[in-house]
Amino acid sequence: RNAYSCSELAFNMAIPNLPYAMKKYLIPYKSKIMKNTIKAYFFCTNQILHGFKSSPLIIATSGYYGDVAETFFLSHLVLYYGFNLLIYDGPGTVEENDNAIRSEWEKNSLKFVLDYVINQWVVRLNDGIICYGIDTSGASMMAHHAVSEARPVAYLINPIVHGNSSIENANVVKPAELQKLKVPILICKNEKETKKSILDKWNAAMKHSIEGKDCRWIYVTSCELLWERYVDQLLPLLKQKVK
Repeated sequence: RNAYSCSELAFNMAIPNLPYAMKKYLIPYKSKIMKNTIKAYFFCTNQILHGFKSSPLIIATSGYYGDVAETFFLSHLVLYYGFNLLIYDGPGTVEENDNAIRSEWEKNSLKFVLDYVINQWVVRLNDGIICYGIDTSGASMMAHHAVSEARPVAYLINPIVHGNSSIENANVVKPAELQKLKVPILICKNEKETKKSILDKWNAAMKHSIEGKDCRWIYVTSCELLWERYVDQLLPLLKQKVK
């Protein structure tokens, strides 16, 4: 917890030196076993995405134990391409019922964030919203929401890592769920961090996803190339949905 606090403090001290306007939001989060505030950082791009009247929003998180500074540096390139960026992390508490809290957080927090940014006019839904999940926790969050939450234009995952703890294993999406996708999901293939057996299961599941096109691998070797590939895939989806 002390390490996280130091990281957050350093990040907040660095923000004024970034070439992007930033606004902080405190998003109410309340459930049966937890009452908290989701601390979110909204960064405004300096340019409009080519061919669009306004900038789509990418919501990025690395999940329950996520670090906003890490999340920013893994997703800030979207600002260069003309997307606005909103990042948030989880409470990362260590308590007796930590597993139950984490499971609920990963199932519900994104809905609270989406409700807030839409209802408070942080962005218009018609501008286009894309959700980006990083690491085991963030990735499983996005995969689960992709079969139930249809407001985003697409979900991005980077990477799929097989969980080691019981709660992580419980939260990693089952490949068969890809057959129930509400919106497309784009997955960064990271063979160094993902077991071959898990990759094989996802590859097999993708063959049976909706029309075989709504779940796609993005093959990359660097973070810079990742966003170039993501944007290439996202532009046609945005043009179909954005009004």
